Amino acid sequence: MVRIFEIDLDREKIFVQDEWLALDELSARLRDKIDQQDFADLSVLSEALERLQTVLSEAHEMTIRVTREVADSYRTIAEKSGEPLEQILRRVLSNYLTSADASQYLFDGAAEPPVTPPPAGGGLTSLADLEAGDPGSAAPAAEPASEDG
Repeated sequence: MVRIFEIDLDREKIFVQDEWLALDELSARLRDKIDQQDFADLSVLSEALERLQTVLSEAHEMTIRVTREVADSYRTIAEKSGEPLEQILRRVLSNYLTSADASQYLFDGAAEPPVTPPPAGGGLTSLADLEAGDPGSAAPAAEPASEDG
């Protein structure tokens, strides 16, 4: 069984057994369990340690240039959501990868990408998109009232 762990690339931690742990904390936890001959959950901790090491060693930094409006919009979103700006930008990139537009390049022209899209809200390019109900935004515009009343 392959376990899926949530990883915070910015803090270099992994969520395992209801807490966020760094590499050194995972190593210490494993050593303590072995020293105490408590072998319960060793496989989970070991797998988490291996996964975090792999993800951190394979992580790539990317640098992009955007307009001031776009940068300000994403900073505002990050500030209001309480998430790091980098996490918001990773979500935006992930949203694009699950789009039909990207799938034509990644999945041999498949109409639908064969991955589950991340939570809505990562595709905003500016606050104006959110307010206008842009299809890529987190909140669609309200439906116009019908003329039938």
